[in-house]
Amino acid sequence: MTLPIVENVRGFFVSRPPLVVFMICLGSFAVALITFAYIVKVKDMPNPDVTEDWNTFLDKLTQLNYCVVSEPGATITNASQMVAGASGGQSLKDRLSQLLQNGVTTKQDIGTAAAPSAYSPTSVINVTAMMDLELMPTPTLQRIASKHNFTFITTTLTGAQLGLYGDRRHLETNLTIVLPPLGNQSHYCQHGACYKLSACVTMTSLPQFFPKTQRPDAEETCVKDIDLGGENHFHLEVTPSYIHCVNASILSLEHEMDPTLTVMLTMQDRSVINLHLMHTSYFLFVMMITLFCYALVKGRPNKVKVVYTQCTSDKNGSNHA
Repeated sequence: MTLPIVENVRGFFVSRPPLVVFMICLGSFAVALITFAYIVKVKDMPNPDVTEDWNTFLDKLTQLNYCVVSEPGATITNASQMVAGASGGQSLKDRLSQLLQNGVTTKQDIGTAAAPSAYSPTSVINVTAMMDLELMPTPTLQRIASKHNFTFITTTLTGAQLGLYGDRRHLETNLTIVLPPLGNQSHYCQHGACYKLSACVTMTSLPQFFPKTQRPDAEETCVKDIDLGGENHFHLEVTPSYIHCVNASILSLEHEMDPTLTVMLTMQDRSVINLHLMHTSYFLFVMMITLFCYALVKGRPNKVKVVYTQCTSDKNGSNHA
């Protein structure tokens, strides 16, 4: 003979399957929350309130297609911008200085530079980062880059091209890529034989153009004095697709996530999250235990009362008639 408690639990599982499923879900959620609370406690996690840091900003550069104009016959069909004609060979800092000296005070007068009069030319900053790139050079670029210690590739990008919003989409940044000497060894890339190497990428713009988080610091390992001009200076242009590069080198940027550039949750924030998760898991466990106690006490199914009725056949009824 089984114990009444065992009978009650068995009757609860047989007669009340919805409550059984609900109790199992409560226990599963409680275990999941405890596991997540432990992960938050022992592991660093990105701050979800920071929507943009330098990792996401550099990833925007990798989403663009670039063509390097390395010889007179190179053209870009349906290019999104023409660097040489748009900037006239001036750097962004020189353009801002000239605009401010001419008394330009509004964003409309400045155009795509969009530098308000409150910012002086000295407020333009440089940010340098190390990025990986794949380069499929033309013979001209390969020959020049092989005999120089450094090869400079420059362009001007707008905030709209990088997917920025608000006033930042009207700002510009000067992008300078410093290539080391190209060796004889090449690799196979997506577009054919190319060079895979690390290069210094310097961006020059107003401070509000960049994320307000910790910046990459690669100035110690990169060239500080950049002398643009000469045969080792090339222009970079953004194109919708690499098929628009005609007699031009194909360049693509790559970026690996740097944990030091990501804003992590503080120890205090992680402690608060851990405490809330633990309290929620305790509440779920209490609900599950309450249902289990109910199963121990009231789990036995109610007995079904069977009512028997006496039926007479038609033959007996006809005899009485």
